[in-house]
Amino acid sequence: MTSAQVKMPQDRLLLSSSIRNAVIGLTKCLSNELAAQGITVNSVLPGKVSTERTPAVLQATAQREGISLEEVEQRIVREVPSGRFGRSEEFADVVVFLASERASWVTGASIRVDGGFCKALD
Repeated sequence: MTSAQVKMPQDRLLLSSSIRNAVIGLTKCLSNELAAQGITVNSVLPGKVSTERTPAVLQATAQREGISLEEVEQRIVREVPSGRFGRSEEFADVVVFLASERASWVTGASIRVDGGFCKALD
């Protein structure tokens, strides 16, 4: 798991963007190396998914920028075409699929689960 940001790195996240892209490269290399053994290796790229950590991150951003929590949340949600944060269950559904026999021919893929957040072409 990395992030939808690997498809559109941001300057302010230089180290994070570099490491996440290295994980994508590793995924591709491992998928090529292990495919003949029936082992699949994929990356799942979450976008703005709400987790237990989200409220604390939003609050820290609000305090750092001197704006309300609601303003931070609205700004983030405006960037997502689906108009909301994703639910962790939606992300988990994709992971469960990839771990299932039904995904036996999916390998080397980077699958975004981001509500349309990433605007980049693959």
